[in-house]
Amino acid sequence: MNEEQLKALTDKIEGLKTGVEKNVHDLQEASEAKNEELKTNLSAKIDEQLGKIEEMAKKIDDSDAARKELELLISRKQDENGTDEVIGDPEVAAAFTKGIRTGSPSTKEQKVAGMVELIRLELPHVSEDDALNQAKSMFSGSNPDGGYLCPVAMAKSIITRLFESSPMRDYATVVKTTAGSMVFPIDDESFGVGWTGEVDTRSESDTAQIGEKTIHTHEMYAYPKMSLQLLEDSNRNMDQYFAEKVGDNFARLANTAFVTGNGVGRPFGFLAKTTRATNTYARGTVYERDTDGAAIDAADLIDLQGSLLEGYMSKAMWLMNRAIFTDIAQLVDSNGAFLINPRLLFEGFKPQILGHKVGFMSDMPNDQTTGGKVIAFGDWKKAYTILDRIGIMAIRDMLTSPGFLKVHFRMRLGADALNTDAYKILAMK
Repeated sequence: MNEEQLKALTDKIEGLKTGVEKNVHDLQEASEAKNEELKTNLSAKIDEQLGKIEEMAKKIDDSDAARKELELLISRKQDENGTDEVIGDPEVAAAFTKGIRTGSPSTKEQKVAGMVELIRLELPHVSEDDALNQAKSMFSGSNPDGGYLCPVAMAKSIITRLFESSPMRDYATVVKTTAGSMVFPIDDESFGVGWTGEVDTRSESDTAQIGEKTIHTHEMYAYPKMSLQLLEDSNRNMDQYFAEKVGDNFARLANTAFVTGNGVGRPFGFLAKTTRATNTYARGTVYERDTDGAAIDAADLIDLQGSLLEGYMSKAMWLMNRAIFTDIAQLVDSNGAFLINPRLLFEGFKPQILGHKVGFMSDMPNDQTTGGKVIAFGDWKKAYTILDRIGIMAIRDMLTSPGFLKVHFRMRLGADALNTDAYKILAMK
C-alpha cells in the first residue's frame, strides 16, 4: 500500500470517526427527547459507519500482514563464511532477487507485474489491489537489493560488531539453528561400575538418568527513525551508521541478558540460575560460596577455585567486573607485597588469578556490596550455550511516517547455562 493510498484510507477513517461522534451526540439528544424512530435510524447509521471503519482498518492490517509474510519468504542471513544464505523459500527469494536485480524485465512496470504474479502464487489470500500496492512499494525509494532485505554489507557489519562487543560469545559455546528452539540432552550422572572376578556373578549396574533442556530464542529489535532530508543531505554512509549503532546496542543488550537475564522474553543469564549453599551437585542449580568477610581476600579465591571439579579445571577462567579485578590486584600479603605482581600488568601481561585468565564483564557487579555475585569461575564452553536463530533482518519503512525513513532491525537468539556444575559463584557476605 503506497503513501497516497494509506493517507486516503486514514483520512476516510478520521472522517467516519467524526461522523460517528456527531451521530452519537445526536443519538443522545434524541434519547432525551424520547424519539424512538430517530434513535433507531441513528443507531443504524452508526453501525454502518463503524462497519466501514473496521473494513478499512482490516485492509491496512491485511496489507501489512501480506508484506510481513513475503518478508519471511525472501529473508536471508549470512553463514559462518560470510556467504549470503536464504532462510525462507529459496524459489520465492530467487524470483524476487531476479525481479529486483536483472535487466529483464527491463521496466519498472514489468517488474511490478512480475512481483504481483509472485505474490498471487505465494499468498493467494491477498487481493489483487493489495498485491499491486505491495509490489509497487517494494520498488520505490529502496536500495538495489530490494526494499525489505537487509543489505549484505550492513548485516555483516552488525554481526561483526555484535561479536566484538559481546565477550560472553568468546567464552561460551555458540550453536546456530534455523529452528525457534533447540532441545539439548543433559547427562550429568555416571553409569554404575565395579570390580569383578573372571567367573563372578555380575549384577545389573545403574544407568545415567538423561534429562533434557530446551533453549528458546527471543527477539531483539531496534526501530530507528530519520528524516529523508537528513538522509539526503548527510555526507556519511547512513547504512554504516545504522549498522554501527544497532550492532553496538544489540551486543550490550545481549551480553546483559547472558549475565543477568531471567529467561522471560530474553536469555537466561549465568548469574540468574538458582543457587545452592553446598557443593553437592543438583541439576539446574549452581554452587554459590559467600566470602569469609566483608571484602574479598586470597582465601576466598583459593576456596572458590578449589570447589571446581578437576574435569573442568584445565579450561576454566574467571569472570568479573574490571573494578573487582582492580580490588583483587591491590591485595597484599602480611609483608605488604602485592599478591599479583604489578610489573607484569604494566608490561602487558594478560590478567590472571591463580594461573587462570580473567575475562572482564561490565554487566557483573562493580563493587563489593553485600549479596553481590561478584565473581564466577568455570569452564564456560561446557557451562553456557548461546543459540543463534537467524542473522540480522532489516525492514525499510518509508510509508507509515511520511517524510521519514524507519528501519526495523530484528535478531533472534537464546541462551542458558546447561551444565551448572561447570562453574561456581562467589557472592559477598
